[in-house]
Amino acid sequence: MTHDAKFTGHGELNGASAFLMSLSDTQVVAVTARHLFAWFGSSLPNLKLSLIDDALDTWKLHARNQPEPNVNLAGLLGTPTSMAPGMTS
Repeated sequence: MTHDAKFTGHGELNGASAFLMSLSDTQVVAVTARHLFAWFGSSLPNLKLSLIDDALDTWKLHARNQPEPNVNLAGLLGTPTSMAPGMTS
C-alpha cells in the first residue's frame, strides 16, 4: 500500500510502502518504515515521532495508482520511544 498523508506544518508523505497487519480479532494496524520520518533524505525530516499525532491532518493508505478504496489511519500505536528504540522523539 502507498501513503497519502498530510501533516499540518510539516508537509506531505506520498508514496513509499506500508502494509496492514492483524494483531488480534479486533485490532488491525498499518506498518511502515520508521526512516520515512527520521531519515535525512525523508520528505518529513523535521517531523519527530512524538509530534506525528498532533500534526496529523489526514493519513490514508491505498493500493498504488488506485486511491479508492483506502484505509484512514488515526495516528501512531504506542509511545514514540516504544516504537522506535534509539531514535529521538
